[in-house]
Amino acid sequence: MENGLVNLVNRLGDGFEHHIISLTDATDFGKRIEHSNTTVHVLGKKPGKDFAVYWRLWKLLRKIRPQIVHTRNFGTVDCALIVRLAGRAKLIHSEHGWDMHDIKGANRRYLLLRRWMSLFACKCLSVSRHIRNWQREQIGVAPHKLVQIYNGVDHEKFKPADRCEHEHFVVGFVGRLEEVKNLPSLVRAVAHLGATTITSIGLQVRLVGSGSMESELRSAIVDAGLENCVILDGPRSDIPQVMREFDVFVLPSFNEGISNTILEAMASGLP
Repeated sequence: MENGLVNLVNRLGDGFEHHIISLTDATDFGKRIEHSNTTVHVLGKKPGKDFAVYWRLWKLLRKIRPQIVHTRNFGTVDCALIVRLAGRAKLIHSEHGWDMHDIKGANRRYLLLRRWMSLFACKCLSVSRHIRNWQREQIGVAPHKLVQIYNGVDHEKFKPADRCEHEHFVVGFVGRLEEVKNLPSLVRAVAHLGATTITSIGLQVRLVGSGSMESELRSAIVDAGLENCVILDGPRSDIPQVMREFDVFVLPSFNEGISNTILEAMASGLP
């Protein structure tokens, strides 16, 4: 989602002034913003309930006076009323997928909150037809507010590599090391192959990214004796080049809205 935001900001042209408001903290994705007329604001929301963040958000919106406010995913639905109270900005809300706490988007309370939020929004976006249908059928968003826009891929950056013989057969993953990505199952699958098969095909599995599951994955890799086969690459800023170093891309996720990394892998010519 952050990747999509950075790409959107960088490509919207000079006619826009961007203010990115992070409710908690800003990540290194901000360093990739090339648009000169962009400001990143950090509200420092505390874990759990932090009602003071709504006051800080209201004051900031009153200062900026935006014409359009774009909120994303469930974590921002409670900001809809604040946007309305702060001025006359048009509210656009987009849904990009689900997390482990509501993997199928079926939590009744969350659905009601999303329906309430949709009353304040002029448009409700989605990145896939599946999510658009869910917004209409499960949330009850008015059909005239629904807009579905696929994520895009930069074909200048993500393109097939000239394949040549190399030492390893590389299976790669790119993404957040979070529970929803189901990466322990990938480690178990590699272990199931056995040392003889791994050695005979020269298998190397690269997990590119960071997240809360990193320590657990590292322990699972050690316990399975796969330290020389499964590599935790950490976060990388050169993902197009990383993709061209893979032979196969894998995403064992429990659920996705529509995966940017799968689209990028396809553009890179990877099975």
